[in-house]
Amino acid sequence: MTKTKDETKGRCEAEMIDIDAVNTCNKQLAAKMLEIANLKADTINTIGNGEAQVAQVMTSRRKYEYLGKKLDVIKAFKDNKNLKIFGDNQDDILSQMAAYRITDGKGGL
Repeated sequence: MTKTKDETKGRCEAEMIDIDAVNTCNKQLAAKMLEIANLKADTINTIGNGEAQVAQVMTSRRKYEYLGKKLDVIKAFKDNKNLKIFGDNQDDILSQMAAYRITDGKGGL
């Protein structure tokens, strides 16, 4: 009977140690998974902030390139000897060109 008691007590202690070991492993695994999730969240946040900053720079760059192309067109007008621009400073250069084409450069319709 003592043998049975000791045997049962030993099995219970072994099961408790096994359960405690599994729980400890699961806790450590959960802690590491939380750490990884936090790192991923920080990484996504950093990437998002970087993309937002790049978007602002790209908007400025597109505006700069647009104005540069517009300036190239105006410079091309300056060098075109066949182009006659008329009107006053209030007129838009494109409307002046359109009016000149409509009149075919002869002053009338």
